[in-house]
Amino acid sequence: MARQVRRRDFFRSLAAAAVFVFACTGLLWTYQAVLGDALLAAAVGDHRYCTLPKDGPLTLDAAMLQWPAYRRLDILPDTITAPAHTDIRVVDRHFCVYGGRQFAHLVLLYHDKRVSLVVSRTVEAAHARPGTADVDGLSVVTFRSGSLTVFVVGELPLTDLQTIATLIDQHLRQS
Repeated sequence: MARQVRRRDFFRSLAAAAVFVFACTGLLWTYQAVLGDALLAAAVGDHRYCTLPKDGPLTLDAAMLQWPAYRRLDILPDTITAPAHTDIRVVDRHFCVYGGRQFAHLVLLYHDKRVSLVVSRTVEAAHARPGTADVDGLSVVTFRSGSLTVFVVGELPLTDLQTIATLIDQHLRQS
């Protein structure tokens, strides 16, 4: 009888541990999704509300010295030719702080429309999910490049932003 009680207690403890692990995993997934969504929202806000020129205390050059991961952005040429011989032009490179988050921000022109390359190096960036999204009427393509999370944001069809993201990713992989 004592043996049956111990066995029953063991299985109850095992079941309680499994429930605990399952609950913790669910909380972790939720936490990561919230962090990723908050970062995505901040990247879109940075695109929408960033005003040029930047007179802030930290330029992109200074940010690259402080955080070497941003140096990879320096290899992007000022003009990238996309399929169908359409140019993507980099018209500005600067450092932004939006919503308490720090971003390298490259402003691009594609078909005479402004597109932002908003780049995060934060730990929370690891929680941003690669893929596509529509946030507040703006299209976003997110991808990882090394330790950076890159958001391509604009008022263009997703197919155009995916083309831009693919070309940018190819250039970043060369660094």
